[in-house]
Amino acid sequence: MLYLLYGKDEYRLNQKLLSIKQEYAKKYGSSLCFESIDLIESDEKLFWSYLNQSSLFVSKKLLVIENAFSNLTFKKSFLKKIKELSHSEHILIFIEKKEIKLTDSFFLALKESGKAQGFSILTGKKLENWVKNAFVQFGSNITEEALRNLLEYTGNNLWLLSNEIQKLSAFKKEITKKEVALLVKGSPEVEIFKTIDALVSRNKKEALIAIQRFVDSGESLFYLSSMLAFQMRNLLMVKIAQSSGNFLPKELGMHPFVLKKLTGIARNISVEQLKLSLQNIFTADLKRKTGQESPEGIIKSLILSI
Repeated sequence: MLYLLYGKDEYRLNQKLLSIKQEYAKKYGSSLCFESIDLIESDEKLFWSYLNQSSLFVSKKLLVIENAFSNLTFKKSFLKKIKELSHSEHILIFIEKKEIKLTDSFFLALKESGKAQGFSILTGKKLENWVKNAFVQFGSNITEEALRNLLEYTGNNLWLLSNEIQKLSAFKKEITKKEVALLVKGSPEVEIFKTIDALVSRNKKEALIAIQRFVDSGESLFYLSSMLAFQMRNLLMVKIAQSSGNFLPKELGMHPFVLKKLTGIARNISVEQLKLSLQNIFTADLKRKTGQESPEGIIKSLILSI
């Protein structure tokens, strides 16, 4: 049997992979052998070696193959035997943690000879419905207002959302904004965007509050300063693209959640202001690296300088 799981939503992709593994482990028990191979790190010969190894104790193999689409030699050799392998007793699961071209001949062949399922990043109503269904699975419900607050804290990070949903469901079966405010801590990435938004809006109080929430989450201020610089550079790219009058989001290659946040922030600042803010961040980061000031002092000085 052939499977292809692909897309940037690694959480749902990994959940599906786990489900397939459990299904076959239950069906075949100890007669099933698990193996995995990354065709960026390993030669294709290792795949054929795994597949052709014989054993007195194992009759079936479940082989997970990552990044096959990046190995042209493997693709050619595999396509020659795809019909034979699709009827094999072994289970071959191809994993691609990225979007792939739906016109790719390798994709089309796998789809025709096996089962293919894509996992794009969830946004909007699809994300909200996923969260609601996840609460139902744990025997609980969340109000619309609480749902909006939860997504504001976590973004569309399904790994984080899954943990928070379990925690909230264990605490109470009817989740309101009160429980979300009490139990949920914002992801570091979300707090970084809140900090940038406050910086752009010249809201010193909110910027300092966002920094404090970041510190309270247990993250390092070293990480904060580096991420501020990284996302401010991304913000400048978005702003320049917007100003050019030819804004093509996909060409920027950013995560949809990141792009959505930065697109909203970019409307409230000019290219010149952004360049100045970036210079301030680089100067502050240099002081931190040369030991002229503590990370806390650097960040607060930066906030107060806007």
